[in-house]
Amino acid sequence: MDPMGDVAEFPIRSMSQRDAGSYSCQYSTKWDPPIWSEPSDPVELVVSELKYPKPSISLRPSGGVALGGAVTVWCRGRHQNARFLLYKDGNLTTLQDMETTGNLAEFPIRNVSQRDAGSYSCYYYQKWYTFILSHPSDPVELVVAEPKPNITLHPSRQVILGGAVTIQCECRCPGARVLVHKAGVPDAWRAMDSTGDVAEFPIRNVSWGDTGSYSCRYRTKWDPPVWSEPSDPVELVVAEGTDPAGPQQTDPPPTEPEGEGGTNSTQLGTALATTHPGSAGPGASEPSPAPGLTRNIITGGSAAAAGLLLLLLLLPFLCYRRTRGKKGRAPRQSR
Repeated sequence: MDPMGDVAEFPIRSMSQRDAGSYSCQYSTKWDPPIWSEPSDPVELVVSELKYPKPSISLRPSGGVALGGAVTVWCRGRHQNARFLLYKDGNLTTLQDMETTGNLAEFPIRNVSQRDAGSYSCYYYQKWYTFILSHPSDPVELVVAEPKPNITLHPSRQVILGGAVTIQCECRCPGARVLVHKAGVPDAWRAMDSTGDVAEFPIRNVSWGDTGSYSCRYRTKWDPPVWSEPSDPVELVVAEGTDPAGPQQTDPPPTEPEGEGGTNSTQLGTALATTHPGSAGPGASEPSPAPGLTRNIITGGSAAAAGLLLLLLLLPFLCYRRTRGKKGRAPRQSR
């Protein structure tokens, strides 16, 4: 065509598969003979048809992947012998492409970094229709999480009532925000900014309420922040302590409900009951006194009787000695 200005337009109406391909243009002067320009750089015209429905896309493993881990993007089409193209964040620059004999392509991503996080989609086309792409798949989001920290209790997992314990969360995440959470209690958590590789959460004057399962995680201060995987849980056990001065006389310990590892009142009564050979069981008459007690009573009674007899024998002897003493000093008068 002869343009009216600097631009020539060539409309293509009612597109078909035959219109797909690579196009270029050039122009010539109207001199005689004409002089032709160099051809333009080519441009690709891609025709998308409804008979190529969009593929499905998924991640294996699904969800987030730890920093430095590996993930595979699966793209499944509806036609055999297809070539698949993987894109990221809507950028049509192909990240990876793969030709298959079936309808499934796998795109591995190894040693995942934060640059790999984002939204992925894929296309496919058949080999003999190079310029006919399918519709893009629905996007799938790849979330890259920080590696999970390690949690420990110091000095040990078991602490006496009223003692102290420290929860240590090792994350190697200087400057990150570290959180400790107690399982089953949504509001039971503490947070601090880590200055090194280990964040410490002390618990002083431990009570029964501190018993439970604890885990920790951290988040970066990037925008947006990235959360780590939670640590494996650790169990804090609170036990009753002992008096350093040694055992002392105390009131009987309270009984615990039966079925929770304690001893019920019936068992305590049975344990404290004194038994001896020949004693009657529940519902029989009261048992006779113990042999030791009877022996003590008889011994005491015998000693008292012997003392009384000795006194009765000593009294006449004293009276006789007194009478003899008086005869030696003066004549005794008869009565």
